Amino acid sequence: MNNQEIISIVGTFVFGVSGTMVASQRKLDVFGITFVAAVSALGGGTVRDILIGHYPLSWVRDHRLIVAVIVGVVCALLISRHLQKIKKTIFIIDSIGIGMFTVLGTQYCLDLGLSYFISIIFGVLSVILGGMLRDVICNEIPMILREEWNATVAAVGAILYIGMISLGLEGWTPTIIAMAVITVLRILSKKIKPLNQLRFSRQ
Repeated sequence: MNNQEIISIVGTFVFGVSGTMVASQRKLDVFGITFVAAVSALGGGTVRDILIGHYPLSWVRDHRLIVAVIVGVVCALLISRHLQKIKKTIFIIDSIGIGMFTVLGTQYCLDLGLSYFISIIFGVLSVILGGMLRDVICNEIPMILREEWNATVAAVGAILYIGMISLGLEGWTPTIIAMAVITVLRILSKKIKPLNQLRFSRQ
């Protein structure tokens, strides 16, 4: 497997786990949990492919992504009793997943010949759309609109990745650096209030 395939499978597994966590809190059955996990893990890439007109969809071309979601669901359910105890660990894993999907979505668009600017946009959308769809299905206001810096962090990482690519860096180097920066920024952003909360807190 090449680096993109590895990132895609691991990232899908990670978001399958986080999607299962959200769905289980809504007391859904196994089918509902699996569906929400699949939307969380594959929704962003699906919408991206539809918008840019690239068919068949990524998870249709590569069945391993479906398997990664199912494995993520099973693993999350098996340790569901301990998930709350390791919430911080799950947050870090989720942050790594955001880094993976940002880089993957950006490079995916570059490989299709899209411009740097458009690749950055879809790199960000690949990350946030799955979570937004997940929250909507779970009848919640999308977290990205309430208290998350995910889009900003993903944009910074995508720009950094594009910058390194344009400078001629190849292989795992730009991928690892961009993923690390996104992960660290997302973890640090947990301590920073979003702009909407800052605005209302002053009133």
